Amino acid sequence: MLVSALTGLPSVAGAAIGALFGTLSREVLSASLAFAAGAMLFVTFDQVIPDAEELSEGGHSGTLGAVAGVLTSIVLSQLLH
Repeated sequence: MLVSALTGLPSVAGAAIGALFGTLSREVLSASLAFAAGAMLFVTFDQVIPDAEELSEGGHSGTLGAVAGVLTSIVLSQLLH
């Protein structure tokens, strides 16, 4: 849980930097967004899915739920853009 909580800190730091410096170049913004996405993926694969698998008591509902979430997000993204 501590690791999960700590991964939110880069978002706070990024918001503070954005507030202090106003606008950022497209390259810095792109790198920042990719970094945030990587941090979220790490927490998902390192913490959330293993915890969900443990709760499923030998089943694979945690992994299936993650896959269903990704597929739903892809479909919604395609429909909305």
